[in-house]
Amino acid sequence: MLIRIVYRLVITSLSILSFPMMVLAQPSMGLNPQSPISQYLIRNWTTDNGLPRNNVLTGTQTTDGFLWFGGYAGLVRFDGVQFKTFNSQNEKAFTNDAIYEVYADAENRLWVGTQGNGLVVYEQGEFHQALQDSTLRGINIFALSADAEGNLWLATSKGVLKYRDGSTTAFPELAAIQDMTLSDIAVDAQGHVWIGTTGDGLYRFVGQALERMDDQLGLTSNAIYSISIHDDNILVGTLNSLAILHPDGSLEAQYSNEPGQPSRSLGATYLDGYGALWVGGQDGIGRLANGKWTPFLQDGANLFNEVSDIFLDNQDNLWISTYRDGIWQVSNSMFTNYSEPEGLTSGIVHTTLGEEDVTWIGTESGLWEMRGEEFQRHTWGEDNLIRTLFRDSEDQLWLGTYGGLLQWDNGVVQQYGVAEGLNNDQVRDIEEDSLGRLWIATRSGLYRLEAGVISLPEEVQDLASQYILSLFMDSQQRLWIGTNGNGLYRWDGQDLVRYVREDGLGNNFVFRITEGPSGAIWIGTTGGLTRFQHETLATLTVDEGLPTNVLFQPIRAGDTLWAVGDANLWSARFTDLHARLDSVASDLPSLSVLDKFDGLLSEEPTSVSESTLSPNGEIVFCMPKGISALDLANQQNRKPPTMLMDLVVTDRERLHQPQGISLAKGNRQMTLYFTAFDYRAPDALRFQHRLLGFDSEWKTVDGGRYVTYTNLSPGDYEFQLRVSRTPGQWAGEVFSLAVTQEAFFYQTRGFLLVITILFVGLVVGVAWGRTRLLSLRNKRLEQMVTERTHQVEKQKESIERQAHKLKTSNEKITSSIRYARRIQDALLPDSQLLQNWFPESFILYLPKDVVSGDFYWLVSDDNKLFVAAVDCTGHGVPGAFMSVLGHTLLSQIVTQQKVHQPSAILQELHKQTILQLQQHEDASNVRKDGMDLALTVIDKTNGTLTYAGAKRPLVYMNQEGLQIIKGDRFSIGDRPRGEFGDDLPFQDHKLPLEEVKQIFLFSDGYADQFSEKDNQKFMVRNLYQLLDKIADLPAEEQKNKLHETLMSWKGKNSQIDDVLLMGVTLN
Repeated sequence: MLIRIVYRLVITSLSILSFPMMVLAQPSMGLNPQSPISQYLIRNWTTDNGLPRNNVLTGTQTTDGFLWFGGYAGLVRFDGVQFKTFNSQNEKAFTNDAIYEVYADAENRLWVGTQGNGLVVYEQGEFHQALQDSTLRGINIFALSADAEGNLWLATSKGVLKYRDGSTTAFPELAAIQDMTLSDIAVDAQGHVWIGTTGDGLYRFVGQALERMDDQLGLTSNAIYSISIHDDNILVGTLNSLAILHPDGSLEAQYSNEPGQPSRSLGATYLDGYGALWVGGQDGIGRLANGKWTPFLQDGANLFNEVSDIFLDNQDNLWISTYRDGIWQVSNSMFTNYSEPEGLTSGIVHTTLGEEDVTWIGTESGLWEMRGEEFQRHTWGEDNLIRTLFRDSEDQLWLGTYGGLLQWDNGVVQQYGVAEGLNNDQVRDIEEDSLGRLWIATRSGLYRLEAGVISLPEEVQDLASQYILSLFMDSQQRLWIGTNGNGLYRWDGQDLVRYVREDGLGNNFVFRITEGPSGAIWIGTTGGLTRFQHETLATLTVDEGLPTNVLFQPIRAGDTLWAVGDANLWSARFTDLHARLDSVASDLPSLSVLDKFDGLLSEEPTSVSESTLSPNGEIVFCMPKGISALDLANQQNRKPPTMLMDLVVTDRERLHQPQGISLAKGNRQMTLYFTAFDYRAPDALRFQHRLLGFDSEWKTVDGGRYVTYTNLSPGDYEFQLRVSRTPGQWAGEVFSLAVTQEAFFYQTRGFLLVITILFVGLVVGVAWGRTRLLSLRNKRLEQMVTERTHQVEKQKESIERQAHKLKTSNEKITSSIRYARRIQDALLPDSQLLQNWFPESFILYLPKDVVSGDFYWLVSDDNKLFVAAVDCTGHGVPGAFMSVLGHTLLSQIVTQQKVHQPSAILQELHKQTILQLQQHEDASNVRKDGMDLALTVIDKTNGTLTYAGAKRPLVYMNQEGLQIIKGDRFSIGDRPRGEFGDDLPFQDHKLPLEEVKQIFLFSDGYADQFSEKDNQKFMVRNLYQLLDKIADLPAEEQKNKLHETLMSWKGKNSQIDDVLLMGVTLN
């Protein structure tokens, strides 16, 4: 089956329409005809990249900037990032998915010729059927073309039709070709309609006459695949030839089987602004320029096959649609690249040296000599890696290699290495001073070559072991020395001065150096671009607008600095760099960034390389697989991205490419869908937006190309959008769109003014009324005050008598409590007993009230010391009574009853407490009065420490640190069952005295104290950590630290419980 291949005339000069939401580009020219085809940039999109199907029949660009492609999967819109498909699945205007032809007019309408669905038009964001005659809506439209009067001529399955404003006209004169299969149609400047068929020749419709042209023109085939009009000429592609016709229809030239010309089914032709003719067929694409055909080949084979359409966008990119391989983009490269296909099989390029008629290239595989486009490789010895090239004042070429310093004159003349005085064979850079001496930078120091002798000058002995990366001799004959991590040095013939990061250097890793027009020194580092001026260092980084902080080499080219970064190349005028460093400017308006999207050979340049500016104004950059040459005199101006507000969706409507937005009353949400067109680097685009009147600053768009605003207050706003291809650089045109949120009547200023006046009036009226009412009330109150004053005086006398009685009673009670405190203090054992046994000990005792429910107990009996910390039920007076009972019972049990085992003491104390408090009644009347305690018995005779506890732990320190023995889970006085609690056995814990360094006994008052800061308890785990921390301090300092910590924690809060904490250092 024949593949139907069509061509659509592309308008190369777009009309500048009054669309405020678009930034229109300048007219397109096309691909640079001086560039070899191998230098163009090529990119392909297929189903792997989002294209619905790979068979694409037609393509075009509408004036808003979108690209449109048609094929058997429907119509596709493309902005460089996202494909959006329209077909029978999502658009009612399509009943069939096959698209044969698309045509964009100057009014931003897209006309779509379909298979079995007639003519569909897309305008103002909507598709609709263009044919009013319903009998024609099922026809096939293979091609269409516009004439000067705005009519569309359609090549259909029912012959040729003329279309205008929904109506079609058929011509009886064309009945002869009605049943033929039409392939293409075009209207020339004279209004003549040219018609192609798939096997019945070429026809011209002039006035009322139809002429067959292929026979009289002598075309080599009657299978016509494309017709296009360019500069009044008619281009006709046939099965095996291309014919160019004069405007009068006569044959100017016919090309068939020319070298470099596609040979089959010439179905797509395009004449660009440079006059180059691009022709595509089933076996590739050829370019006819200056009378010469050039095939588009890659690795010797056709890159494009089964070409169905060719057109140029408004950014000079050539687009090629194919029947099986999707769509292709061919773009100009700003660089001329040389690598393996051009004969430079060098591997990594480290250095270049451009001269009048030759470019020297230092690589990992030797020295390459490039003259014109011819390459010659030079090698020697075993180590051919070159890091630097240098031409001295006597026209001698020097090579810095990893095998030493080489003097070169069409071969190695002299080699200087370790044997000749270098400490290291790895030479990184070479410079020459005014006396003709060479300075040599190596991985192990700086050396000088003079009269054939290498030496290490005494003046730079400090650099003897330094890894030196670069050298630069400035106009004042100062030698600048960049090192690998040790900063920057300057040698002026007398003094060696060092600069590091603390002095303002970007980083201590210093790459290459250059001098600007004003004499300032510019230094590339891993931390930005540093300027040395007036004995001061200042650095620009990404924070000040640079695209990267890593700068391998600054290169001076007139008034512009070119920089080799780690992922790109960039340039800026020296004046802008100075202004930014001096805080005169807030950005770098002349900054331009070039990367792989502009044709750079690799994604990143060779790191720590040495590129060169040749005398012919070309910078030759080092790449990992070759070189990229940039001609500064013939730089192509990159067209800025064009921005478009494509769609705005509100609660009630969808606005297609609006010129302004008016939001209805009560609208709650607005989503703005925008895009920008840079088909060279679409994925690199970044957006920022703001809504003036709502947003206080620019916001970066994350994710999709849209933004949503909700619940805007009534008023006028301005939506602004800006786009950048370079990170951090937002200079350029700002797209603006007016937005108005309409208000309900109650949100208008007039309504609010009326409400305000009424409210003020109401307030004034209420205030006057209240004043009047208060005046009357005051008079009544004055009378009542007089009457009640007498009553108050009598009550006062009565209250004073009662207060005197209460004061007297309170003084008696307070006196009694204070006397009780003296009794309680008298009962407490003398702490000196503890000091006598263990001098390094302390007792922190802080009652909550005058008298306390906590008490400490000490008894010495039979060469044993009994130590207990006891926490009685309650505090204050009730707690004090319990403490008296507890103290008395403990003393009786130990000293009179001679019970010395801690668990037995607690068991007996438990029984006696129940008896004394009469807590042996039936369970319903059991009270919970009692005490918690920790009891230790220190037996010096047997060298043991025995502990038993009722709910209170023993904390002790040994060689392994802080240890904890928990008390039994019963309180003294508890009676869950059993008459005297025989079922509550307390456990003894015996420790060798020599293993225990210190013990701590305490009640729960310390850990339960609330903090002033967050009202949280101190908690027992924090107490353990504190005890562990202070264990090595003297006893008195431990006590003070504990007291200070508690007071700081408590702050202004009240003490909630009695506090008792004892510390005894045994060893």
